[in-house]
Amino acid sequence: MIDYKPKLPTTGPGRRLIGSILAIAVAITSCSLPVGGEVNALDSEEYSDIVFGVSTTSTTTPPAEEATALRLFYVVGEGGLGDVVRPLATATIPEVLVALQQSPTEDEIADYADEFEGPLRTALPAGLNPSLRSWETASTLATILVDDEGELRTMPDEAPAQAESVFSQIVCTLTGLTFKSGAEITEVEFYDSLGQIPIVDANRTRIPDDRAGPADFRDCETVRQRRDAAAEQSESTTTTEG
Repeated sequence: MIDYKPKLPTTGPGRRLIGSILAIAVAITSCSLPVGGEVNALDSEEYSDIVFGVSTTSTTTPPAEEATALRLFYVVGEGGLGDVVRPLATATIPEVLVALQQSPTEDEIADYADEFEGPLRTALPAGLNPSLRSWETASTLATILVDDEGELRTMPDEAPAQAESVFSQIVCTLTGLTFKSGAEITEVEFYDSLGQIPIVDANRTRIPDDRAGPADFRDCETVRQRRDAAAEQSESTTTTEG
């Protein structure tokens, strides 16, 4: 029997073709594609890196940091704020924003039931979809991006009460978060596809630099806090007069 061993071409098109095949084989092996008969599935980011040659880790939006205290602000009835504490150990900023977009849970609504003010609800319109545009942990300013469909840009003129509620919900929630690293958010600004969005405060007055903090919404005082303060003041006055 003749022991036949094919000879690889050393020059010309054949050599270049084999070189290309070997390069592809090395690339596939290094990317954890089928090896030893096993198929290792790639997630969408890995697939994008390999096929399109882009780095999905480079982005203008920093990773969302986990918060250790989660207090969400919603709207009570037609105006005032109501706060709830979700039983979650940690949550990222995107998860917090999604929670604000959705309605409070049934238990939270029942717990905050108010015969005078109305039920607990979210003021964020369905098409708003707020997301974290940018926030560096070395800075205290967070930038929120919203979809144009939410019409937040025109809301201060056309629906000022709702605009105030939307801004206060997001601003009070984000500035009240406690982060693992000790970083904090003290101001929030909003953008859509047209650029920075005008913000109105609790008095529905335009904030000059369009950056809002708790002080612009009466330090995020809730309906219950306001009522408790009024009751204490009334009791103090009665005691003094008596």
